Amino acid sequence: MNLLKKRILISIGIFLALVVFPIEKSFASTSSFIKVNDDIEVTITRVLGDVNETYTIETSDSLDNFSLEFDENNRITLEKKELEGLTSWDVKLTYKEKKYSGNINQSLSEIKIDNERIATVQSLSKNSVSFEISKDLSGNIFNKMLANHDPFTLIASSGDRNIEVKRENIEGEDKYTFSSNEALESVEVRDGTDNIIIKYNNGNYEVSGQYKGISKNTIVSSAGAEINYNDIKVGVLIEDGRNKITLSSDHETIKRVAQMILDDKRNITEITISSGETYEIPSNSNLSTINASGKGGKVKFTVDSESSSFINKEITVKYDNNKVVFPEGTKITGPGGWSGEMSLPEIKDSPTVTPSISGHSVNVSQTITIGVEDGDLTFDKPVQLIFNGQKGKRVGFIKGGLFTEIEACGGANNIPLDKQDCKYDLESDLIVLTTHFTEFVVFTATPISGGGGGGPIYTFSNVRADVQSNQVVITFDVSPSSSAFLKYGTEQGGPYAELIEADEYKSSHSFTLTGLSSGTYYYRVGASNESSPEYSFIYTVTEIQPGGSTIPTPVVPEEEIQVIKGDLNGDGVVDEYDFSLLMANWGKTGPNISDLNGDGVVDEYDFSLLMANWTI
Repeated sequence: MNLLKKRILISIGIFLALVVFPIEKSFASTSSFIKVNDDIEVTITRVLGDVNETYTIETSDSLDNFSLEFDENNRITLEKKELEGLTSWDVKLTYKEKKYSGNINQSLSEIKIDNERIATVQSLSKNSVSFEISKDLSGNIFNKMLANHDPFTLIASSGDRNIEVKRENIEGEDKYTFSSNEALESVEVRDGTDNIIIKYNNGNYEVSGQYKGISKNTIVSSAGAEINYNDIKVGVLIEDGRNKITLSSDHETIKRVAQMILDDKRNITEITISSGETYEIPSNSNLSTINASGKGGKVKFTVDSESSSFINKEITVKYDNNKVVFPEGTKITGPGGWSGEMSLPEIKDSPTVTPSISGHSVNVSQTITIGVEDGDLTFDKPVQLIFNGQKGKRVGFIKGGLFTEIEACGGANNIPLDKQDCKYDLESDLIVLTTHFTEFVVFTATPISGGGGGGPIYTFSNVRADVQSNQVVITFDVSPSSSAFLKYGTEQGGPYAELIEADEYKSSHSFTLTGLSSGTYYYRVGASNESSPEYSFIYTVTEIQPGGSTIPTPVVPEEEIQVIKGDLNGDGVVDEYDFSLLMANWGKTGPNISDLNGDGVVDEYDFSLLMANWTI
């Protein structure tokens, strides 16, 4: 048989196997067998891996030149070279508007663009090639062939002869046209029990096959015909003296092929995502493990009309020995118009705001960002942030430029009703339960001893909220004298939506708040990088009576119960009575009045806080 004719039929078979005929489990871990004129055989093995996809093509004859072009920015050309029995390929590739040109052989097997590996040739011979391609590239091909219905042109040549395969979309149908100056004979494609066979006999082509247990056959003349496997249809048209065959399939058929591939992707349970990669998670996915680098990367969930998504089963994100665990059935709600993209954990060198603990030196152990850049991601079930080996450390989150420390969980390790987060220790790990994503900081705080150095330690006292009919005046003293700030909001623990600053250095400060709505307000005063404990007050808008008179509504400021750290009995001083209380609770865990730093245990750190505020 003419060598080019063999190549023509091999090319037709490959496209029938991969593109046109919807063989069950296409692109899964299966093999397709193609036989041409009883003596030319092609086997295509597909392996859909968790990270990459591998294709092995074995033929009883070979192609010398091959090109596939979608458009000027997405095309590849291969030309085979044989020297002293060794086979190699000259490769020219344009992908994402970037170009590659080189020779691929046994010693140089990787195709890279800007240091990004696009494909790797695993084995290479005259009649066989096995190559591995990235998920990004396979996803791009998937979208172009099956989702976007993009046109393409394939050319295989030998000398002055060639075959051309074109895909066009005409009136809603995908049409594949195979043309050559050689008469085309027959092709047989098998994948398990599924098959399609096209044979020339007595002036016509006989088309037969089986799909999902359904067997069909038909005769195709130059006028063309259609083979119908119930809801799967493939049209066949013979033209130009058997030099041209056109195969067609409607959009619904192509969608079914795409759905089969998505079904295969749903069977993936573990993936690895690089820093610049976005992995799309199908609905009803079986994905359970995501391996990330800690340098970013994204996943994209399927989103409904309410900017929400649901996690089908528990998913664990692993990064740098840490974990993020999403419970099964978690509902994720994003900002309006959310696309479904979520950034994976990215480890930062330093936080955007350094935690400030009065009288303490702070050392940051780890900072991560996770979620979305603009807006909030919230969850209806607590998500676990597991910081490996960080037991006993403190943790907080940064939102809107403000730092909020995360308190210990309750006895059953549940988030308190008025909080978004809580923390607890498990073996050697620090666990944070959270219903939102943002920037999180793990740190330690060491009491600063006397003797100078390290800058001033600010003490805040006489913090008061004078609630009046149309305003609230916050006053406090600071020592030593300093500029000051006030931050306040309506959420306990923050974030504090408002910030007022005073630049003048003095020992007493006053801030006047106007335009408030009725409700409870929470606030902190501070100087430099330090701030006071949280205080609160209740404000009620005054009713205006006819004639302009007012009926003031009595309000009671709610100041923090423990104004001075260490004043355990609330008598206004830190003395031997408070020391006795702390000793009586020494070593106890869980909520406790003597747990001054809120780490869930009464220990030497609480003792240091008490002594640092001892009243002389």
